[in-house]
Amino acid sequence: FPPPDEYVTWPIFRWSKDDRFFARLGTDLLSVYETPGFGLLDKKSIKIPG
Repeated sequence: FPPPDEYVTWPIFRWSKDDRFFARLGTDLLSVYETPGFGLLDKKSIKIPG
């Protein structure tokens, strides 16, 4: 079941202009992934102030 609408912010993923990376914003963190392997960039998320 999908989460309630108040918990979903669209778009869920944002893609880079050249489609080499995409990112997802979480609670106090930003996760950046690289393609084609879809691995987390540097194997860690970036902490950001809320």
